[in-house]
Amino acid sequence: MTASSVKNFKKGEVLFNEGESIEHLLFINSGKVKTFLSRNKTAIELHQYSGTCVFGETGITTTSKFLYSAMAMSDVTALIIPIEGMKTLIENTPQLEKALFKSLIEQSKILFTAVKNFKIASDTSPCPEELIPRLFGGIFYFILHIGTKIPQEGASPTTLKVKCSWSQLKQYCFRIFSLPLDKVENACNILCKLGFAEFIYESNEDEPELGPQLTQLIFNDFYKIEQFFEFYQYYYFRSGKGEMLKVDENIHQIVRGILDFSQKEEVDRKGVIRVPLNILLETIKAKLNISITSTHWTLFDQRGLFSKRSQVDNVFYFSFNLEEFQRFYNSSRFLREIHKWNDTGSVNPKDLENPIPQQQQQIANVGGATVKCPKCQAIVSAQQKFCGECGAKL
Repeated sequence: MTASSVKNFKKGEVLFNEGESIEHLLFINSGKVKTFLSRNKTAIELHQYSGTCVFGETGITTTSKFLYSAMAMSDVTALIIPIEGMKTLIENTPQLEKALFKSLIEQSKILFTAVKNFKIASDTSPCPEELIPRLFGGIFYFILHIGTKIPQEGASPTTLKVKCSWSQLKQYCFRIFSLPLDKVENACNILCKLGFAEFIYESNEDEPELGPQLTQLIFNDFYKIEQFFEFYQYYYFRSGKGEMLKVDENIHQIVRGILDFSQKEEVDRKGVIRVPLNILLETIKAKLNISITSTHWTLFDQRGLFSKRSQVDNVFYFSFNLEEFQRFYNSSRFLREIHKWNDTGSVNPKDLENPIPQQQQQIANVGGATVKCPKCQAIVSAQQKFCGECGAKL
C-alpha cells in the first residue's frame, strides 16, 4: 500500500470541500472537526466530531467526490492514506469482510442523505435550494395543464401564450405541491421580471375601494421555465456538480454579449454559429469592458459551454452551439434573480434585470499587465509564454 503521512490542521482550516475528488482517506487522531454544506452563501452544519473518526471512506466504493465540506474546530492531527492503496487493500481481503465493509459504507451514505435532507429542510432562507425545482415545476405544470391557450397565428406549441387565473394557480401549487403562497408569488414576480409573464389587474365592482387587484397572468415562452428547473434539478442532485448552480457574473455577461453579437448570424444544420473572433472580442470589450482571455475559455469548458476557435484564410473564428449557449444564459438569468431574492427577502417585478451588485472582476488582468498575441491579437497575460488561442510563442 502507498505510504501514508501525518498532517496537522490549524483551527479554522478546511480539510476538504464538497465536490472535491476523494484522493485520500483522512483518519482523525485528535482534535475537533465540523462537517457542513454550503448553501446560499451560508454554512449548514451537519455534525461535529471529536477524537477518532474517518473521512473519505465513500471513495473506496463508488462515490468519487466528497459529499460535504469539513473544517477544523481546533488543532487537528490526521493520518492521510491514498485512496488507491486502500482500495487495493480492501479488494485483497476475504469476501465476507469485503461485503461487510461495503455494506457499512452504503449504510453511512443512507444516513448522510437522511441528515442532509433534515438539515436542509430547516433552511429558513426566502427560497431554499431544494425547493427551487418543485416551485418552478409546480408553476410550469399548472400552465401546461390548467391554463387557457391564447390562439396566435404561426405560433408553435412552445411559443404559445397561456392565460391563467391567479387564484387557481395559488390553489393548485398549494394543494398539489404544498408550496407556500408567498414563494409562489415571488417566483411569479421573477417570471414577470424576466419577461415570461405579464400580470393583469382588475377592479372588483363589489369592492371598488380595494383598487385594482391581480386576477390573471399571461405566460409566454413558458417552456423556458421547464428548461430551467430541469437544468437545476439535474445538477442539484448530482454529487459534486454544485458549482454549475453558482452565478459567475463575468461568464453570464460574456455569454449575453456573444448571443447579442450573433443575433443576425446564420446557423448551420448542426445548430452551430461561426463568427470572427477578433471582432467579437473587440465588441465585448467595448460594450461590457471585459477582456476575454484563455482563462475565460477554460471557465466556459467547466460550465459545459464548449466552443471552437479555428483559423481559416488567416482569419480566426469562434464557433459555438447556439441552443447550448441560450440554455445556459436562460438558466443563469433565473439563478441571478433567485440569489437576489435570497439576499433581499423578496422580488420586485418592476426592478430592472441589473447585474448582481459586486465589483466587476477583470480576470484578464490577474497576474500582471496584459498584452496582445502578435499572431492572432488575442489578449494574453504578460507572464504567458504561449498564446492560449493560437499556440504562438510569445
